[in-house]
Amino acid sequence: MDRKNIVFSTMKLFKDCSKTDLLQSNEIRFLNEAGVDGGGLIRDFYETISKELFDPCVGLFKLAENKISIQPNPESGIVPYDSTLMQFAGILVAKVISCV
Repeated sequence: MDRKNIVFSTMKLFKDCSKTDLLQSNEIRFLNEAGVDGGGLIRDFYETISKELFDPCVGLFKLAENKISIQPNPESGIVPYDSTLMQFAGILVAKVISCV
């Protein structure tokens, strides 16, 4: 997985996975980084991809009125690949929930 382009590299990896595959535990390896996933890399992966994908500055999501949570941005059509990214965000959230 390419940390510098984590959202699109992960989308590329997930795109051909079946639902069963997506619900399995995965091992994380970042390109050009040595490391064994003993839990730290997977945590780092989810934290990094979440910060990038759900960042209100990206435009796909926006800060809710309560200023604590985020919600889909109705103006996200300005973001390239917005429907694909929104579907991927849903897959990612489902994957995280299945791992808990």
